[in-house]
Amino acid sequence: MKMKNILTVLLIACILASCLPAAKVVPTEMVIPTSTLIPVPPTPTIIPPPTPEDIADAKDLSKWIDDYVHAYGGKVVVNGIEMDASQLTDEIRKNGKSFMQTKKVNGIQYLFLLVNDIPLMKMGTENKWQAVGLKDLINDGFEIGVGLTSDLQSQTKYWNILNSNFNQTTIESGFHWKWLEPENGKYDNYQLSLISEQIENLSAQNPSSVLRGHPISFAANNPEWLLKLSKDEATQVLQHHVSAVIKKFPQIQEWVVVNEPYLSAPQFNYTRPDALYQIIGADYISIAFKAAREANPQAKLIYNDTLNHSLSSGINNMTTALTKENIAPLIQQGVIGGVGMQMHIDASRPPSTDDIVNAMDSFGISIYITELDVDISGLNGSDKEKGAIQADLYANVLEACLLAKQCVSFTFWNIGDKYSWLELYMNKPNANATPFDDELKPKSAYYAMLQVLYKHVP
Repeated sequence: MKMKNILTVLLIACILASCLPAAKVVPTEMVIPTSTLIPVPPTPTIIPPPTPEDIADAKDLSKWIDDYVHAYGGKVVVNGIEMDASQLTDEIRKNGKSFMQTKKVNGIQYLFLLVNDIPLMKMGTENKWQAVGLKDLINDGFEIGVGLTSDLQSQTKYWNILNSNFNQTTIESGFHWKWLEPENGKYDNYQLSLISEQIENLSAQNPSSVLRGHPISFAANNPEWLLKLSKDEATQVLQHHVSAVIKKFPQIQEWVVVNEPYLSAPQFNYTRPDALYQIIGADYISIAFKAAREANPQAKLIYNDTLNHSLSSGINNMTTALTKENIAPLIQQGVIGGVGMQMHIDASRPPSTDDIVNAMDSFGISIYITELDVDISGLNGSDKEKGAIQADLYANVLEACLLAKQCVSFTFWNIGDKYSWLELYMNKPNANATPFDDELKPKSAYYAMLQVLYKHVP
């Protein structure tokens, strides 16, 4: 083929090729593997524990030193030097470490500020200094309590004292049978509401406090209409009354079911016989406790009496006989949980620590100190001297309770001297029987008990 023809064919082929549609380019699909995203945790913010507060910066230091020195008449001797509150506060601020000691209470380590071996302030895991209260120094399971004072329930200071010091409270006002059921089968709504109000106040102000009702049957304050009943009628009425009261107040965990039977303390000028003993006989005690146990299977039930804290007392012998003979089966069955020792002590005729310990151990059952106060009206000497004797007695009773195998509860009968039953109802204006004065300031008796409790911390 001639060259001219070849070129012509190639030219035609190029022209035809340019006229064809362009081929589509199909991209190759890329498969991207899905990645597993692992969240990166934020860098934790490390907050160092707060720096322990220096005792010199503790805001309540001056207050608690003032209270302590006030209890001893305005001056105390520390390390051989007499100081007032201001001087002692300054000394602690300058040389705080010399007043400090570390101890564990119920497994928690605290740093305590001590003055004359009395713990006044403590610092624990919160690294802040706080005042020491009585309940801060007791073992788990031990009760330190107080009888509720109706006249003080509107005072914030009163509740602060209760919250700081006590894990048990006795509600006394209103439970006396002659007030609660003045006529057979007819209950006084005012008394019922009074008790309910006190329970509500305690639940709001001190919710962790164990509540004790006191007393259901008290020979001196049982109604006179009982004397008109036959034995069968009195038995039924007793059972119904005990059951009705306990079921009405299920919030109460402890009950004094029978108090001072047989009118065993004639020096209190009782003028009427024990109606239940006169009609039913000695069995009325076991009848009352069985009714109480049926009404509340979980409550602690207490038999309570006065002047039974000494082995030389006839009432101690009666309590021993009751606990070991008349109601021994109920003790073995767990119906009765303990014996109450009231311990209204006349400071002019004090029992010894050994006598109290021996009396407690003689009953062979849990012991509840239920109504402790120390009447100093029979003492001679200055107020400071009387206060020192009273402080020793409060300390001795607490020491006895802590030493006795059986003692599980330690309860004051009110706080604030002028609010004591001895001053309000027994015409003893100088009894000054509680560990707090008329203004609710702690007395030397209070600090003596702090010292005893601290000594018994392991």
